[in-house]
Amino acid sequence: AAACAALIFAAGQAPARGKDSAMLEKEASAVIGEYLAKYEPLDLNLREAWFRYNTTGDKKDSDREAEIILEIRKLDSDRDRFARLKELFRERKNISDPLLRRQVEVLYLSHLPNQVSSDKLMRLTELEKRLGEKFNDYAPVVGGKKLSLVEISHILSDSTDSRKLEEAWKAQHLVAPLLEADYRELVKLRNAIARDLGYKNALALSAEVAETDLEMLDRFYADVTKATEKPFRKLKEEYIDPRLAARYGVAVADLRPWHYQNAFFQEAPTAILGDVDLDSLY
Repeated sequence: AAACAALIFAAGQAPARGKDSAMLEKEASAVIGEYLAKYEPLDLNLREAWFRYNTTGDKKDSDREAEIILEIRKLDSDRDRFARLKELFRERKNISDPLLRRQVEVLYLSHLPNQVSSDKLMRLTELEKRLGEKFNDYAPVVGGKKLSLVEISHILSDSTDSRKLEEAWKAQHLVAPLLEADYRELVKLRNAIARDLGYKNALALSAEVAETDLEMLDRFYADVTKATEKPFRKLKEEYIDPRLAARYGVAVADLRPWHYQNAFFQEAPTAILGDVDLDSLY
């Protein structure tokens, strides 16, 4: 406890009160219990509203989902509870029960991004709702017919008609202009919220909440890129591209993004596998 107090004092924070483990655990249990009594029914209602909206597309369910999200955000914005959680978070090393200690950490981090004005929380929820609805409502037009995104994905994975593939791929991406204005506003708002809370931007705040070290993450992806870039280029040039070119009846130099069987080249093209039966392996 003395070492913990010294560290907090050195960081410019008020020294710990010196509460023992039993006292901290009692306080933590009280805060968590009080919170869960309010949160659990909201969480259940949110899951039901989400399911109904995603299976029916009914805007009333979308409205209800957004209302509950805002209620949860307002619940997590409670300043008094946050102050108690912040103190417990600072003294969490003195909480001997590991599960209780982890609950304190999770609850503190879930409250952190909501310590801003209710107007900003309301606008954040409104923008997210509007973007979600626009994306879900968008129906790409291919061959004069409106298709679902699932149907588009089937075209990209199964068709060998380059013209149809190009039309489907481009039609899917036309949703972007419909989202751009709201998305730009959302990015600005998230950054403003992060700055209100003392963070450089929304990415830094998100990293804090997700308990992620951004410098470590940058190093990791740099290492992955360095280790895989040359082997991947070799694989693509010598194996993937020749097989896809043969599938579509085009020259390798004429391969385009819509020939790779998915919208963003996030999955390996299945056509390159030939007669390999992956089911037997999995």
